[in-house]
Amino acid sequence: MSIIKDVADGIKAVAEGIEHIRTVANAVKDGLDYMKLQHPDIKEDLAAMCTEMRNTSMAVAAASAILTHFRFTISRSTLVSEPARFNDHLIAHKEKAAKVAASLHELRGHCHVIELHLDRLRQKANSLNIGKVLQLIGIKTAEKEQEVLRALKHISDEEMQGYLMVNRLSDALQQALDEVGKALGPSGVALPRNVPIAADLLGEYADAFSSLETQANYLALELEESVIALQ
Repeated sequence: MSIIKDVADGIKAVAEGIEHIRTVANAVKDGLDYMKLQHPDIKEDLAAMCTEMRNTSMAVAAASAILTHFRFTISRSTLVSEPARFNDHLIAHKEKAAKVAASLHELRGHCHVIELHLDRLRQKANSLNIGKVLQLIGIKTAEKEQEVLRALKHISDEEMQGYLMVNRLSDALQQALDEVGKALGPSGVALPRNVPIAADLLGEYADAFSSLETQANYLALELEESVIALQ
């Protein structure tokens, strides 16, 4: 058995959202020295944007951990009792996954806050007769500007982008756990011979979510460093 397409697509969609955040985060990080020298008065707005992006990254990492921390080691000597033990763990993690959408919405950053501070940066650029807002952090090439603007558009596209990320991740988690449950046996049944199969499938899903968790955690750490640098 292997990861189903819907789960793989969900993880990919969330990973793409994380990459959009990374693009903006890197632009801010690279422009810190220039900004502090040329436009130190925009630190507050940049810090607020980084905080929202950090919160979203942390939420994605925390949600992914629900599955990555669900590992099951099979004891061959007590295989007869393993289905019940596996099923108990599976039920507990399904309960966590069922609540993840609500908690993610509480934890994640909010696109409208990012847009608010981005508007303030645009106003600042206009007041200085700077034609392009990203020049405030030292971005001057058209190619780099378009790359960061595209990422900003995805991130600050009202609440929709954050909403979709939360729901795609929540759905992917629940679908993954459902598939592991099916591998364990028919509805309401946990078969001893299926425990190794279900455990192997769980490992595949855990590895897939682990990559997402790692990316989100590192990004959250980098954003926190930028927030501190902007204080």
